[in-house]
Amino acid sequence: MDEISHVEWSPDSNFILCALFKRSLVEIWSVKDSKFSCRIEQGAAGVSYALFAPDSKHVLVCSDFNLRITIWNILKQNAPVAHIKNPAHASRGLDFSKSENGKYMAIAERKDCKDYIAIVVTDTWELVRVRFFIVTKLD
Repeated sequence: MDEISHVEWSPDSNFILCALFKRSLVEIWSVKDSKFSCRIEQGAAGVSYALFAPDSKHVLVCSDFNLRITIWNILKQNAPVAHIKNPAHASRGLDFSKSENGKYMAIAERKDCKDYIAIVVTDTWELVRVRFFIVTKLD
């Protein structure tokens, strides 16, 4: 009945994420604890992509039409941790720093018809106040 859109292991291999985009739903299960489960329902906002952060405790869920990315702590499921507005590309437009276990996230944002790269600190999910405007030269 339901179509699974995306499956992903957590970086520490302790959790499995299963996203059902048509139902606006993301479910996470623990490999080690059969009683643990996490259910994230986005409702009318929809789900176009979901992925684990490098710490394996946070999940990033992008809404339909790239309106925002919601960061959820899967161990504290009652409320989102943070929102990032206007991501440019949900599945391709973000990456985590390779050193320091993903302490920083670079994300492509689209504001006022211009693309930017924003840097976010993943400890607090706050924006570092530096943005890089992407300049493209047409030949």
